Amino acid sequence: MGLIRLFLALVVVIDHFRIIVLHPQGLDTGDYIKLGMNAGSSVMFFFVISGFLISYVLEKKYPANTESTYKFYKSRAIRIYSLYWVMYLFSALVINPECVHKIWSSGPLNYLPSLFLFGVDWRVSFGDYPHEYYGLFPIGLNQAWTLGSEMAFYLIAPFVLRSLTATLVLLIMSAMVRAALVHVFGFFESWTYHFFPSIILFFLLGHLSRVVHNKIRLPNKVGIGFLGLAIFFMMLSVNRIFDSPYFYLGIVSFALSLPYVFELTKNNRILNFLGDTSYAIYLIHVMIIVYIWPLISPHIPFIAISNHPKFVFACIQTAIIVCIAIGIGILVEIIVEKHVASVFRKIWGLAEQKIARACIIN
Repeated sequence: MGLIRLFLALVVVIDHFRIIVLHPQGLDTGDYIKLGMNAGSSVMFFFVISGFLISYVLEKKYPANTESTYKFYKSRAIRIYSLYWVMYLFSALVINPECVHKIWSSGPLNYLPSLFLFGVDWRVSFGDYPHEYYGLFPIGLNQAWTLGSEMAFYLIAPFVLRSLTATLVLLIMSAMVRAALVHVFGFFESWTYHFFPSIILFFLLGHLSRVVHNKIRLPNKVGIGFLGLAIFFMMLSVNRIFDSPYFYLGIVSFALSLPYVFELTKNNRILNFLGDTSYAIYLIHVMIIVYIWPLISPHIPFIAISNHPKFVFACIQTAIIVCIAIGIGILVEIIVEKHVASVFRKIWGLAEQKIARACIIN
């Protein structure tokens, strides 16, 4: 599954690279090199994976009790904040200190979601409605709105996912909300892309795929075949509306494939590492495109030669930025995220010890 997570992160990289670098040059790679995916659909597929993985760890690692639920929240907070806060500080101290000063001067409706991520997706949706509002993010971190949705899902997951009834009720409600909003607005970022009630169904699809797999186990070939179907349907969805039937056929097929892909790859340390690296790539890629690419691209021989056919030229540049993003993402994962997460665990552990001692004294 690690390769799938990496691929989805790279789809986001490629789409943002198209918008920021290729389109101003009159270049484009099209969607077929991304297997019919775009940045928006990639995010929804990420949510499906998140739903599946959280469902798995809640069943296997965190029993249904208060202590385990606390440990689950702790692990998720360390995973998300250990890198996000580093990138936040990097943007604040290195890239544009004035931007962060503006965020913190604009009041708690901006700086609290900006720092802790809860509610950040709602702020993006309605902070400047009907336009998207990204004024609460430091430079290069607009894409972190998705972490607000992730954090909201983590918050309710221990209570919802352990009840099939609650899961199905919430799935139906979310599907109804989404159907109504699509009917009224079509694809509208504020309501059908950032709005948590209309996207929680994608997390729940991932969870339900694991539940179904526990009850009905198909041959591995059939399970992996669902992944092929997902690719097929997404290729058919190119140039169609976001909420097309092909998109839903693709994402349901994808969800059904996850238990089989996971079983085949869960013990592969290299693939797991690449999957973990996808988070770093997702967080840092805009900074790479905006600040690093202009510095290095004039010195890359293939790019200096401008007489390539347009599509080939676009593909060459895209391949290079993908390699750079992967390389820097791996370095950030190894050098930054792992060490910062370790520090966070130690600090959290010391805080727990002090609280425990205070409780004993009292």
